[in-house]
Amino acid sequence: MQNSDEILNWYQTFTPSQEQRKSWYGSVARTYDRVRPKYTPEFLARVIEVAKIPATGKILEVGCGPGTATIGLAQMRFSVVALEPSLETYNLACQNLAAYPNVEIINTNFEEWEPEAQRFDAVVAATSWHWVAPEHKHIKAASLLKDSGSLILLWNTAMQPPLHIFEDLTEVFDRYIPALAKYKDPETQLSEVRIFAKSAIDSGLFSELREESRSNQINYSIDDYLQLLTTYSPCIALSPECRHELLGQLREILGHCGDRIPLAYLSAFHVASKISMGASRSLPSP
Repeated sequence: MQNSDEILNWYQTFTPSQEQRKSWYGSVARTYDRVRPKYTPEFLARVIEVAKIPATGKILEVGCGPGTATIGLAQMRFSVVALEPSLETYNLACQNLAAYPNVEIINTNFEEWEPEAQRFDAVVAATSWHWVAPEHKHIKAASLLKDSGSLILLWNTAMQPPLHIFEDLTEVFDRYIPALAKYKDPETQLSEVRIFAKSAIDSGLFSELREESRSNQINYSIDDYLQLLTTYSPCIALSPECRHELLGQLREILGHCGDRIPLAYLSAFHVASKISMGASRSLPSP
């Protein structure tokens, strides 16, 4: 199993610079919204229960994307301030959440956002916390939380076909996007995202880490599986020519699978409680 440094290095390799992040998903925003899995109402309800967010709670969401988790939080009637740096994705989120006046979406990233004097019951990041620059993210998150507040990290891991199908694709993945060429069992997937929760605890600003996960499987059409791959950062980073070749070769191999393919992934959450001001040193400015 990879150690923490190897895992963090992997994410940093495919996490664009702060300027690149503002447009990184722009070209695939609608595809992302259509083919990436959502967080189920039951899953989100369990997160809220574990984090003990009050019914009138106020949530800050970091990197909301097209509203993958935001819609569920909005439907639970929470007041949500959602940050999204990509203009195209921000515009799509505004469309998707137009019916929810309890949601404010701001076209910026967490690092640059300068909030008015306000505190939140939870800071939520849905498959986005690894995008935030590590230098001050825990300090800033803690400074924005009430003393009883929680840092909530949600994850939908990369979707994978069954191992016997994945093995047929490995050579092509290894040729074009070796970062996706290794099949990862659920425990490996969970251990990788756990690194980010552990980092929050190691900051000394959060405690009482709680973790739960759910195994999921969805049948995708071959077309939608290939489109899904285009929303993953290693594929986005390819030149258009290489991406076209990759998808063409994968489609040829998948021809024997019929019209649909089962894809498995984990939905996981980590909840950590802010250490109250009375129990810790004063927080430095973010």
